Amino acid sequence: MTLRIYATTRKITPFTEPSLIGDFIQSVSTIYNENKIDARLFMPKYGFISDRKYILREVIRLKEIPVPHKVEEIVPSVKSAFIPDTRVQVYFLVNDLFKKISQPIAESHDISDYEVWEQCVTIFDYTAIQTLEYLYWQPDVILCCNMESALIPYLLKKVYHKKDWYKSTKPVLVLSQDMVFKGIRQQILEEFYIGEKEENLNDPVGLLKSAITHAEGVILLENKEFSFLNDLLSDASVNALLKQKGEQYLKLSIENPDENIWNEAAQQVYHFLENI
Repeated sequence: MTLRIYATTRKITPFTEPSLIGDFIQSVSTIYNENKIDARLFMPKYGFISDRKYILREVIRLKEIPVPHKVEEIVPSVKSAFIPDTRVQVYFLVNDLFKKISQPIAESHDISDYEVWEQCVTIFDYTAIQTLEYLYWQPDVILCCNMESALIPYLLKKVYHKKDWYKSTKPVLVLSQDMVFKGIRQQILEEFYIGEKEENLNDPVGLLKSAITHAEGVILLENKEFSFLNDLLSDASVNALLKQKGEQYLKLSIENPDENIWNEAAQQVYHFLENI
């Protein structure tokens, strides 16, 4: 039986400009789909993504997905489309905050307008998880890409752990060297009922350590052009956690990728996921 794979990310080519993580998700999921592997994707619906160009459709059962919040009612919806010229299904989170994100902000490697992102991360991660129940779909693996998905391993292990629906789903953290990793303010975390200060999720090192600890495996995408994560990865406590992962830690060097390189990467990742 083949794996069911779900990837949550803020970048997917061609909905966003080409990037290491966006190209990886697009290419690998397309290869899986062509080989009859059920791979589905989840990303924000930015204001610059055209419903008409990419034929985004409303999904009735995904129209109202409540996100727990202390102050206001937050009920995002989710639309569906395919990566152009493929049958890879992409779910788009629709929320007013994401509509405000311009293309330069969305494409920024360093998350230049971070306060906008910081408010979106918790909504994104909660909705990415809850969408699965509304879809009646249980993936075997969630690929949690970079800081925008870093709360998902925590939420699955600390918030949703009593729900049978999610018990068989394994979170895998995917880090790419072209993306900066930051923490989330404690005030925002507490507004979304995430108040465990001992995990220190407002600190980049703390959030990364939490994601590594609660994930079943870690994949690092490397490229000589980028080194945004080097300082974090060289932190002694982070490095120790990665060493503890042993065979559950996979490094992938992606240089000048072509069809053969993406095919090889897809095979390596799938074999890795089968064995976690």
